Amino acid sequence: MKIKAFEYVSDCNKHGIRIYPVLKYGKYQLVVEFNRSAEFLPHEIIRTRMGEVRYPTETAEWSNKMLELYEHLYNTKVVPKLSAA
Repeated sequence: MKIKAFEYVSDCNKHGIRIYPVLKYGKYQLVVEFNRSAEFLPHEIIRTRMGEVRYPTETAEWSNKMLELYEHLYNTKVVPKLSAA
C-alpha cells in the first residue's frame, strides 16, 4: 500500500498539488497548496488551504493523514483531468 501512496504523491505533485506540515503551537497542521505547474513557484500559487486539525509531532499520525489526503486529491482532482484528456 505504501508504494501506491507514493505514486499518488508523485502524480499530485506533477499536477501542481502538494501537501506539507507547518509547525504551529508545537503541533503540525497540514497545508494543501494548488499551483499552476509542478515547479511550485511562489507566483504560480492558485490557492493555499490550512487544515484545522493539529497533529502531535512525535507520532506518525500527521504523515499518515497526509498520505490519505494525497490519495483523496488524486482521486478527486487528478483522475478527472487524466480521463478528460
